Amino acid sequence: MKTLKFRWGLTGKPSKRSLFIKLFLGFLTIIALLSSFNLIAFTVTTTHTREEIVKYNRLLLGNTVRLYEEQFNRTKSLLFNLYYDPKITALQLSLSMDQMNRQNYLNINQISNQIKSSVSNPALFFDNIIIHFKSGYIVDKSGSFDAVSMFTKELTSDNYSLAFWEQQFNERYEYKIMANDSFRLAPDQYQKELIPVLLNISPRRYQIIAMLDARLMSMMFHDMPGTELAILDRDGHVLFQTSDRLAVDRLAISRETPKQFELDDLYYFLETGQETGFTYITTFPIASINAQMQKLTYTFWLLLAVSVVIGLVVSHIFTRRLHRPVKQLVSSIMGDKPLALGSKINEFDLINEQIQHLLHEKQEILHDLVNQKSLLTHYGYIQRLKRIKTNLGDFKEMGAHTTFRLILYQLKYRSQPMPEPAQKPQQMAYAIKEYISLELSGQYPGSNTFQVESNQILSIIFDHEDSRQLEITLNRLKRVLDRDTKYCLVTIAASSVCHRSSQFGTAYEEVQERILCGKLVEETQILLDQHPSAGSQHSAFIADKENDFYMNLQAGNESICLDLMERMLHHLDTRQESALRFRQFSEGVVAKILAIAESAKINRLEQSELHSLMVHLDDCLTVEQLQQFFRQFISAAAGIIRAKKNEANDIASYVIDYLEQHYEQDTSLEQVASQLGMTANYLSTLMKDKTGQTFTDHLHDIRLRHAKQMLSSTNLSVQEIGEKVGYRNVTSFIRLFKKMTSQTPGDFRKSSKMNS
Repeated sequence: MKTLKFRWGLTGKPSKRSLFIKLFLGFLTIIALLSSFNLIAFTVTTTHTREEIVKYNRLLLGNTVRLYEEQFNRTKSLLFNLYYDPKITALQLSLSMDQMNRQNYLNINQISNQIKSSVSNPALFFDNIIIHFKSGYIVDKSGSFDAVSMFTKELTSDNYSLAFWEQQFNERYEYKIMANDSFRLAPDQYQKELIPVLLNISPRRYQIIAMLDARLMSMMFHDMPGTELAILDRDGHVLFQTSDRLAVDRLAISRETPKQFELDDLYYFLETGQETGFTYITTFPIASINAQMQKLTYTFWLLLAVSVVIGLVVSHIFTRRLHRPVKQLVSSIMGDKPLALGSKINEFDLINEQIQHLLHEKQEILHDLVNQKSLLTHYGYIQRLKRIKTNLGDFKEMGAHTTFRLILYQLKYRSQPMPEPAQKPQQMAYAIKEYISLELSGQYPGSNTFQVESNQILSIIFDHEDSRQLEITLNRLKRVLDRDTKYCLVTIAASSVCHRSSQFGTAYEEVQERILCGKLVEETQILLDQHPSAGSQHSAFIADKENDFYMNLQAGNESICLDLMERMLHHLDTRQESALRFRQFSEGVVAKILAIAESAKINRLEQSELHSLMVHLDDCLTVEQLQQFFRQFISAAAGIIRAKKNEANDIASYVIDYLEQHYEQDTSLEQVASQLGMTANYLSTLMKDKTGQTFTDHLHDIRLRHAKQMLSSTNLSVQEIGEKVGYRNVTSFIRLFKKMTSQTPGDFRKSSKMNS
């Protein structure tokens, strides 16, 4: 038990082969596989994450370039439209002629409102639009100023002074986007980074300056924390940058510069605007990418560790929940004790219920086996007998018993109803077996009696060599069994004394042969040393009498057959033949009589009559009873055969009379057989057997006899005579007539007249 418990992991540490370890290892394997899959997936993900970050920054740069280019295009379009506005042209003309009037001031007000409308549009990112006339007059969103006040008080810058703007009238370009600068705005000198955009078209009498809000555009077009933006013009000069740390002036940007590269722990991304030709540069710190990757790695390992820990805990809990009821079930099976499982799994409850049911059945079976040990012993002996019949050789030793004898009881049940309580042969056999067992167990301790067949009982007695004592015991059994001979006859056969268990088969074969030596007597027989006679044959007829018996039976001679049968039975009785020999002889004769009767074409009712008589053969237990049986059976069979024979003679006479009356008609064998209700073959055979001629021979004889009479006594032609006797074809009639009489009809008529 300890070994089994250790193997199953029921006590102490779980065995490597226990269900708990197997389940837990299975869960660990699943966790390891899932963790490996996640690790591989994470490795692949981190490999592509850096590429995705780079790709994402390039997409952001492309979007930034698109927005800036669109803004610069809108600004250029608006400035050109404003430049050619008639009100501005008229104002410039009035200023050049120094003829300002009321209409000019109205135009100034309208221009200022128009500028104010554009500046107030948040989608244009204008801080101000300044119309600077060469005469020094300025119009912006607030109204009109002189150039000195505007560029020295209202809008001042270190790089964009009044002199700078006046110098631009002498420059050759017409449109230019300039570098951003920090401008101080009146009245509180608030500083703001602006990008000046200048439109100065020849003949350059006035110029329009648009001030774009650099920081606001940067926030709207490039709002990505951790990155910086720089814009370079076609000559590589910086127009705008979000931080001085970029130091783009030392990058030496050219057409050969790659679109992205790493420098000084920064990732640089470059793209050129399609309209302006400006170079847009964004930077992304490599340390930021590494920090994000490191954060992602830490997060992954933390989640993986938490998942593995949770998986281990859940696996352990789930394994214990599965293992505990299995452990209890195994303990219940090994201890043969029912246990309360207490599982929350329906399948385990069902298994436990079935195990309890099986354990209960096991206890009942063990109890029955203990109480019915003798039945098992009987079964063991029967198994030995079956093995003997299959020639399996010697058996194992039968315990301590070495000297034994076998006694076989052959039961012959009679058809008479049995008394209470043994109303059936099985019940009577059981009662006889119990009585024999009780009688022998008192005289021969350790003996066994059991039923081997429905009509055979076998006893084994041990340590017995006193044949006289056995004979006394069997005679005592005989006196009791003879009381029920009207219900059952018993034949008892005993084997020789055997001294080895290997002789068990020989002893059983001996009693089987000896039981066949029983005689036809109406009492219990005891056979101790009889042996069956060798060379016996089934037929017991005296020489040359068997054929006489069957020939007379075919002729229906009842008295002769009965006399021969009496002599045959007396002959067997004189030779003291066994009941088996009488049985074999009787069955052979009955089978032959039935065959002869069937050959006489008896009907089913007559066959049933013979078969009903044949059943009584089993009740014949004496020679006198056999004689009485054969008197009835042979008389019935001979009477039926004789009646069939007479019936056949009547049929033959009827057919001949019918042909005499209908010979001139087209008569056939099939037609007559149909009228008699039989087949043509049977009628043909019957006519041949009873008359020696076939149906056709009889018909031709009758027709030719009448034809001869007509040829001798009438003057009818041969054809007419042939038709009158049934031959429609005169050629066939002449041919048949010549064949039967060796003369033609004409020759017969001539010879007949000459003789008369």
